[in-house]
Amino acid sequence: MAKILLENINAPGGAHLTQRDMAAIAGTAREVVSRSLRYLDDYGLIEVRRRHIAIKNADGLKRMADFNL
Repeated sequence: MAKILLENINAPGGAHLTQRDMAAIAGTAREVVSRSLRYLDDYGLIEVRRRHIAIKNADGLKRMADFNL
């Protein structure tokens, strides 16, 4: 999820991905995306709000993405 978020952060007009969209990109179930986003939120890397994800720590998110490669 970290990599997907980072790849779409600078999309023109902002990224408008649903959890289903992210699941399709990652090749997983929407529930896995939900748990992953909650994990990233718990660690202070992102803030999940209703229909919006704010990146709070881009460097930490990048480290997470690099770690999972």
